[in-house]
This record gives sequence, structure tokens and C-alpha cells, in this order.
Amino acid sequence: MADNTKITWTDGTINPIVGCKPVSPGCANCYAAEMAHRFKSKVPVYQGLTTEQGKWTGKIRFNPKVFKKLPKKGRLWFLCSMSDMFHEDVLDEWLNDIMDFVEMNPQHTFQILTKRPERMVEYFSQHDLPFNVWLGVTAENQEMAEERIPQLLRLDPTVAFVSIEPLLEAIDLSVIPNSNQLDWVIVGGEKAGRRSRQMSSKWVDSLANFCGNNDIAFYFKQWGTNPLIISEQFFQTDYSFSYCTDFPKVKAHGK
Repeated sequence: MADNTKITWTDGTINPIVGCKPVSPGCANCYAAEMAHRFKSKVPVYQGLTTEQGKWTGKIRFNPKVFKKLPKKGRLWFLCSMSDMFHEDVLDEWLNDIMDFVEMNPQHTFQILTKRPERMVEYFSQHDLPFNVWLGVTAENQEMAEERIPQLLRLDPTVAFVSIEPLLEAIDLSVIPNSNQLDWVIVGGEKAGRRSRQMSSKWVDSLANFCGNNDIAFYFKQWGTNPLIISEQFFQTDYSFSYCTDFPKVKAHGK
């Protein structure tokens, strides 16, 4: 459990599962793999999960020691920031233990983000989806947006969100059926030093406009280390992206 996370759209992280493997272009410069590699000598749970080059090996590990007593005051917790909770090798028993922990802490809100929404839909079609869970998918390009967002929207979480980070190309959410039902869109450029792929401000403009026109909360996380600012909209509209950090409206329980 980490309270000092640098992920600005949450309050803290809880990692009952660690380890992963790449599944799409957004994984190329995975920050979590680099962190696990950097801290493997100090944090035994990360040992054996990364290659000498700091990439995931594909191995995963269950880490139930993180199921500790949480503060009485509710907070936002990002579950499995160092893995994908719906990785194909994650056992249903592990998922059940995680959901038991979630339900034992109803005053807290748990954010789950996956690149494997098919497994997420399969799991929650057989298990109750707790009200204090927000579900999201990562969509770094048009192909992944069109593949993953419809899967997410098959479920009815309290908050349905998409993380478009790193944003690798222009994405048109309007062509995706029911995308106006999203509650939250997070956007950010890649922050991987010289390896960072470029993000254009025009791509950000388009996503911000879509959110504004559809009453979807828009959270701009970062420009990254290789931005291409080619639009005057950044200076002329109500969206000053560096400060646009909206959080979603939470549906009333049972609605």
C-alpha cells in the first residue's frame, strides 16, 4: 500500500498483484516495469518479474500482504498499479480475495484499470460489481479505443473511465458506440525520457472537446516529455489543459 503515489488521479495505490506482460503499443515503455526493476533488490515481491533490460518477464505474483486495515476516512485507491488485475494468469481466487477486501471497506473507492476488458467482463458477469469500484480501460490509439471501450460499457460501474495515456495518435471517440456514456477521460503524454513518443496538442483538443460536448469529466494528466503544441486552442479556450483535472460525477447508489 502506497500513500505517496505520483499518480495524480488517485490518492494511493494497493498492489495485491504484481507483474505483467505487454499486450499493445502503450506497453512499450511501461513505468511499472521500470519501477519493479529499480526496486527489486529492496522489495522482494518484485524479484524475478523483470528482465535485465527492465521489461516484464510475463510472470505475475499474488501479494495478499497488502490487505491491511485502511483509514476510517474514505479515499481513492488505484488497485494493481503494478500489474493488470485481469491478466490471463490471475486466478479467480485472487480476484475473489480482492473483491472481498473491497467490500469490507465500503467507505473507500477502488479504481481498476485494465488492458484486458474481456476478462473483466467475464469475471463481473459471474460476480457482483461493488458500488465502490470504478472500472476503466487503457486506450492509447484508435484501435485500442474501438476494441476496449465497448467492452467496458457492457458493464455498469459507478464510474466508467478511459485512460488515454500515453496518447499515441489522434483518437475519435465519437465513432465508438455509446462512448458518450463514459464518465471520465484521462489524457496524458508519455514520460519516458528520450524514448517518449510524441503527443500533439491537436489530439488533446479533440478529446477535450468531445468530453465538453458530452458532459464527460476531462482530466489532463501531463504533456509528457515530447509534446507537439501546434494548436492555439490551448491559449484561447476554457480548457487550460495543464489545470483541467476534473473528477467524475458519482452516480447515486442504486441508480
